[in-house]
Amino acid sequence: MVEKARAKAEAKYVEPEPVDEEGLPELPEGWAWATVEQLAALMDRAIQSGPFGSALKHSEFTDEGILVVGIDNVQDGFFSMGRENRVSVAKFEELRRFEARPGDVLITVMATVGRCAVIPDDLETAIITKHVYRVSVEQRLMLLSLLMN
Repeated sequence: MVEKARAKAEAKYVEPEPVDEEGLPELPEGWAWATVEQLAALMDRAIQSGPFGSALKHSEFTDEGILVVGIDNVQDGFFSMGRENRVSVAKFEELRRFEARPGDVLITVMATVGRCAVIPDDLETAIITKHVYRVSVEQRLMLLSLLMN
């Protein structure tokens, strides 16, 4: 199944413009410069903001259910559990395309714009809010800490 999904994504792949390396430092042997677009190109909805407008309202938050990850969870370079907003399983199913997966990089787009954090491997099932962008990349291609710098 994974191979089938990868083949489908590769069929849609369009070679991005090469990175302009002018002014960039020399890299170690075997490394290459790449844009976020290039790193995310093989995944569907790899760069995405959370549900917009009335798709997810504060009034839909509950004490139990699926975790909602927002700007409170994204600190300067690390993920913090902080506030635990949740939505019903039914609401999660409706918004599943906004799921936050381990290894995804979150970037805040409200309040302190530009804070980044990596979703930890042990995070329970969760979705993101409209206040963060999620960037999913092929982790075997890079060190996530470099994406955040």
